[in-house]
Amino acid sequence: MAQGQLKGRGKAKSVSLRKQAKAAQPKKHRAGVAKPKNQARLERFKQRQTVTRQINANIEQLTAAKVCQAGERLKTRDIAAKGKEMARDIKREALKRKKPRVEEKLEKLRAKLDHQDGKDAEFGRASKKQKGLLNDEVISRVSAS
Repeated sequence: MAQGQLKGRGKAKSVSLRKQAKAAQPKKHRAGVAKPKNQARLERFKQRQTVTRQINANIEQLTAAKVCQAGERLKTRDIAAKGKEMARDIKREALKRKKPRVEEKLEKLRAKLDHQDGKDAEFGRASKKQKGLLNDEVISRVSAS
């Protein structure tokens, strides 16, 4: 037996792995989503884009209107102008809605009075002249309040 033949060698060392830099991937320069090549799909894509733009513009106006109504200031003038305009429109609509509601209540009260006067007339309690006076009196009270 030969002694000491393998003494100096030891274990075989593993091959050192150097870190290799990955090859750079070419960047895809696209703005947003890639447009479809099919004509029908392209049309649907364009329609969706226009609808999305309109929705976003509307949301922008609504938030600007709420900010203007709250009394805050916006730095961008174009958005602030749109917000002020929309806030004015909202106020106008609220006033328009208020007026018809009062008129609806008046009509309901008139119908109630006519119904009650009709019942009274069955029993001979009120004359036509009294009915007219009562209706005018109630209407003037309601419109005054």
